[in-house]
Amino acid sequence: MTFSRLQTSQSRLQILWERAPDESFAGVVTLADAIEFMARRSGGKPVLINRETEQRDAKVAKLYQEALASERFSLASRWFHCVKVGDEVLDEQHPLHQLFAGRNPSALVMLSPDGKKQLSFLGTTQQLVKWTPIASLLEASYKKDPTTAVKGLEKLLCTFDMIDGKQTELNAQLERAQKKPDENKIAAIKQKLADGGQALEQAFAEEEELRKLVLRSESTGG
Repeated sequence: MTFSRLQTSQSRLQILWERAPDESFAGVVTLADAIEFMARRSGGKPVLINRETEQRDAKVAKLYQEALASERFSLASRWFHCVKVGDEVLDEQHPLHQLFAGRNPSALVMLSPDGKKQLSFLGTTQQLVKWTPIASLLEASYKKDPTTAVKGLEKLLCTFDMIDGKQTELNAQLERAQKKPDENKIAAIKQKLADGGQALEQAFAEEEELRKLVLRSESTGG
């Protein structure tokens, strides 16, 4: 039996990719220039680059898809500016080429805002996507502990699912109750729905606090 996250959780597990048009890198020549360019676009966030291609080894492709489907990876992606590129980065003249050079170019690359910290994943089956180096890069970019935050966000997914599940059942109960009106029962169900809505708002507030890691380049916010 396969478990599927419900609506609110699913919305939190979407990675918000941006595909920059080719002309974005016009006039950008060196890797340092490209990193600076992306940092400006990202608002100072670290950058996650996803190289899309149909040319991957089957085993690497499977690991790549598993990484993108990982709940922790998806939750942590919101602390990055997420960019999709294609195999144009394999061209030696492309400003991002140095990040994808070699016989086994990476599938995923992460950069700290200043580009001093770089991670490369899934050029081979040995370059697995692991949380420890990702957390280290986030710690270099943000003031608060990303591991504590992401664990809190993982727990919230279960809270969201519990609330969504109850709300769905209550709405079904309300629909049945309205077919042969029982005003007391209808009022009781509506109160429970309102209580569920309040619980969801509380969970959203907790989520917002967990997401505020605070960029090291800022005195507030993040």
